[in-house]
Amino acid sequence: MKLLFIVGFVVTYFTGNSQVNVTIRNAPVSNYYLQSFSINGYKKIDSVVIKDNKLVFQIPQPFQAGIYQVGDGKSNFDFILDEPSIEMETYGNALQDSLKIIKSPENLLYRQYQQRRDKIYMQMDLLNQVLQYYDHSTEFYQTTLHEFTSIQDGFFRWIDSISHLNDNSFLVHYIKTDIKPRISAGMSLSDQKKFFREHWFDGVDWMDNSMMNSDVLTRKITSYLGLYSNPNFKKPELEKAFEDAVDIILPLSAQNPSINDFTIKYLVRGFERYGFDDVILHIATNYSSAQQCENEQQSETQARLEKYKLLAPGKIAPDIQMQDLNGNEFSLIEVRSRKLLIFWASWCPHCQELIPQLVNWSGQAANKGIRIIPVSLDDNKKDLENAIAKLNIPWPVLVDFKKWNSKAVLDYNIYATPTMLLLDKDDKILAKPMNIKELQNAVNH
Repeated sequence: MKLLFIVGFVVTYFTGNSQVNVTIRNAPVSNYYLQSFSINGYKKIDSVVIKDNKLVFQIPQPFQAGIYQVGDGKSNFDFILDEPSIEMETYGNALQDSLKIIKSPENLLYRQYQQRRDKIYMQMDLLNQVLQYYDHSTEFYQTTLHEFTSIQDGFFRWIDSISHLNDNSFLVHYIKTDIKPRISAGMSLSDQKKFFREHWFDGVDWMDNSMMNSDVLTRKITSYLGLYSNPNFKKPELEKAFEDAVDIILPLSAQNPSINDFTIKYLVRGFERYGFDDVILHIATNYSSAQQCENEQQSETQARLEKYKLLAPGKIAPDIQMQDLNGNEFSLIEVRSRKLLIFWASWCPHCQELIPQLVNWSGQAANKGIRIIPVSLDDNKKDLENAIAKLNIPWPVLVDFKKWNSKAVLDYNIYATPTMLLLDKDDKILAKPMNIKELQNAVNH
């Protein structure tokens, strides 16, 4: 193993021959995969056929230390790849639960850490509930207080003992990022939340690029966002709370351009999934590298953020010039009325729910002078025709059969279907409703 220092960043990599040996008993399948972590999920990097209950993965050189997985496409187990040779064994019907480390000191500690962490956090959560509701003057409260402190202190002493063994190992970096901050026993729940908001990332080394080779940083970020969530919040309140969280996270990640791009990409994709466009616009407006480093080439993520700014409510929507399914030419700028753009596809299950609702609502839309304009992402004419017939779509459907590479899809930064945009007669974007209720509210606003 070598440590490579590049502009202040530490990257662990290997140059010798490395392999992962796995014995799988009662294997239900013959093909198994080695997968590495990426922001889009784990990706396959090798595939081997099991022989005599054994798998041997030859690791491409050089490789970066991180969390990897071995699986059959349905189930898997994870492990740290930070050593030149690793041996493990397990059973095919319980890959993770029956995993046994034969040769890998770091993975032995990794498994011990996971098990100890989960057990101790459960104990602390139970004791914490007791401390919230018992009279502080009682002996039982004092005993519980002592037990909570003892368990937490013991856990941190154990972590310190691991850190002293090899402070540069991937496992130690992983644990320092993963653990929750130490709290004072007996703190109220509100004080705990405030403390966590202020100290959640104290153990994170934002200069450590190896944290992008596992889900530890993304889980840390997700948990931090949870500290700002509230089940009683309506969407605008929740988005404002998440903007406050983002304003803590991104100045920290900005210390390292690589981690910063990784963090922004993760946040944007998560907020896209839930339709929190206001939070994404907040990120685009305040944390776009195009503003901070105008001479640097924008990453794909930053370019996407720039499009969010261009497609924010109040901006003028791009023109769409496309043919409908019957070959008739269409130009958006020639439609001089309010309009609803709906990007959809025959293979999209959520579209199957939304389109009939729009069909039922179309009478009200016509009364309000709103024209509904469907834009299909289909690349198969027959599938599209069948969907139009099945859903009783009464409007001309625009399509160029280029799927996600359609110019309209790219111009409108479409990342999921269905996506709706409500425009005024001058093509100014009024709203981006996520569902029929939000659409009706936007129209009646």
